[in-house]
Amino acid sequence: MQPSSGSASVRPPSSLCIRWQRALPTRAGRISLLLAITLLSILVHGYHMGTDDAVIYAPGIEKVADPSLFPFGSEFFMHHAGLSLFPRLVASITWITRLPIEWSMLLWFAFAQFLLLWAAYELAAHCFRSERARWAGVGLLAAVLSVPVVGTALIIADSYLTSRSLSTPLVLLAVACFLGKRTRAACLWLVCAFLIHPQMAIYGVGFGLLLAFESGTGSNGWAFSRRSSFWPCVRRCPSNRRFQPFPAWRRS
Repeated sequence: MQPSSGSASVRPPSSLCIRWQRALPTRAGRISLLLAITLLSILVHGYHMGTDDAVIYAPGIEKVADPSLFPFGSEFFMHHAGLSLFPRLVASITWITRLPIEWSMLLWFAFAQFLLLWAAYELAAHCFRSERARWAGVGLLAAVLSVPVVGTALIIADSYLTSRSLSTPLVLLAVACFLGKRTRAACLWLVCAFLIHPQMAIYGVGFGLLLAFESGTGSNGWAFSRRSSFWPCVRRCPSNRRFQPFPAWRRS
């Protein structure tokens, strides 16, 4: 029976789309697509070494890679650089491969972008069942990385390398692990984030505590029992009431 001329025809998916849909569920397929999106995001948004507050991070990394640099006044940035392992971590590529420090910073920046998109996919996996919806979220994030957050002058992700570039995806990966009840993995990500940017790791720890308070159950079966003396104290805490979501938020 021939379809009528007024009926809408549905085009079958191309063979390329079918191959991608079959490859994406595999880990290698996801990594390949994340690498491609990472490369495209860097090409679109660019890489601007040494801009904004990177003027504090970049000299510290260069000083660690080559101690002969900045013989005077290095305490201006080395005091800040000495608070974490971030400068030594970036300089390690130069120590091992003898690449210029500028190339080492670029490689770490690309790796940080990859980690950020990977963390976005892991978070989207807890929000959407559809694989297509998850990748739509990752693509949306990659498209708006350089867009300022509403009401602030801060962009979503810096287009230069700082300790936030690595600590942010590590904290997001910890959040995804907390949501998936994988507390040991979450703690491991938070430890890595703490070694790079202690303040950012504290935010992840706070999220894990709030999630435990909300569910009433800690990880690995350590229960914050609602019948125990601890849980009523938490419920009566004035600050805890501020974190209670509105009914409209729960319905959405």
